[in-house]
Amino acid sequence: MDPKKAFLVVAATTIVVMAAAWFFFTNYANTAMASLPAGGSVSDEFAKCLTAKGVVLAGTEWCPHCQKMKAMFGSSFAFVNFKDCDKETEWCTGQGIQYYPTWVLPDGSKEIGEKTIEQLSLLSGCTP
Repeated sequence: MDPKKAFLVVAATTIVVMAAAWFFFTNYANTAMASLPAGGSVSDEFAKCLTAKGVVLAGTEWCPHCQKMKAMFGSSFAFVNFKDCDKETEWCTGQGIQYYPTWVLPDGSKEIGEKTIEQLSLLSGCTP
């Protein structure tokens, strides 16, 4: 293959791979934010309902996925029962928390990873 054709194939392949990566990471980063209500943040009532039903978010301050969950709740995060596993190690160890974030549900089951508002609503029975 002549050098010009080889260069064009490599350049085209690079562009396609970069575009696919950009598309994937852009959509992945917005997954948790995609389900926000029209006002742009979760209501205090929804966050209070999660806590009242016994839903706990286990994570750390340094965890980027935990930070996305925190950002999704906005100021309502103050009403989320958040266990910082760097500070509440006994609780997290006792619950068998190995990954962040982990949503601990009232029945003791665990949901690992970022969750949308719809997913949290289905898991908890709380209305956003």
